[in-house]
Amino acid sequence: MRTLKKAGAIVIKSNKVLLCKPFAFNDLILPGGVIGKSETPADALIREVKEELGNASKPNLKSVKYFGTYTDVAAGKKNTLVEIQCFTVSLDGHPRPSDEIKELIWFKKGDDKKALSPIIANHILPQLLRHKLLQ
Repeated sequence: MRTLKKAGAIVIKSNKVLLCKPFAFNDLILPGGVIGKSETPADALIREVKEELGNASKPNLKSVKYFGTYTDVAAGKKNTLVEIQCFTVSLDGHPRPSDEIKELIWFKKGDDKKALSPIIANHILPQLLRHKLLQ
């Protein structure tokens, strides 16, 4: 089975985590994307956040902190796994969906988990709740 290696941004504001609804499929995912061959995960994270959340929102480089690495079935892809190295990050400015992203959603504890990608539902959200980053 193929494995995609990605970097994901965990952006939390007002007790909600920022998720993206891409045009390509319906599952909600973290902002972020595939780590390029010559990139570190943190470099990919910064590049992808700028690409997906627009120029009006920039990652605050001093705020980037490693949160964990998780593996599960890739959103929107059968027979593919995704391994996401997650980083908490704060944004300077207001995120707006790019051409790749249909909608940005601020997800809070208690919202319907059915729309979440498997990796968020099974791994990332439970960790955010365990670490009391969402309450």
